[in-house]
Amino acid sequence: MSLLASMREALRDHTPDRVAEALRRAGVEATRAAHGRPEATLTGASGSSVGVIEIKGSPIAWINVRKGKAPLDSGLADLAWFLEYGVPDARMPAGLPSIALRFATGRWSGAEHGTGLAYALTDDMYETPDTVRSDAIDVRAHPARSCWVISTDYHTDFVKERWQLYELIARRLLKTR
Repeated sequence: MSLLASMREALRDHTPDRVAEALRRAGVEATRAAHGRPEATLTGASGSSVGVIEIKGSPIAWINVRKGKAPLDSGLADLAWFLEYGVPDARMPAGLPSIALRFATGRWSGAEHGTGLAYALTDDMYETPDTVRSDAIDVRAHPARSCWVISTDYHTDFVKERWQLYELIARRLLKTR
């Protein structure tokens, strides 16, 4: 490896590596994806992607690790780091209205356009531990890219419990029509 390549490696942001490692410790098959994945530009969030993590064996196919401010209307804390969990949905109709839901203060609310998604997700949340039920979570449909995105603050604790919650949300999203 050249000196320049060694310097780049030492200076690059290693947060996606830490997230992938934490997921692996929780039993998730997670690997850092090659640079330049289209998922890194999916949402209009301010800030920039520092890496995408590929997930295997889950309805969540990838995680985009972002550095910067969360979207203004997301309800997420104005933190330096947040995660976008991608849930591909090939059956998502192109004309689906903009669905944007937020979990805060114990319930889901937002624009669901008659899907019943907010009620169903609120009901699902009672199956999860209190330690993760207080997280701010944002869900958006991206019909042009045929996927859902679950956005959260970057957490380093209760990784397994949070992963189970995000998979529960992903499964519910895939049942939505």
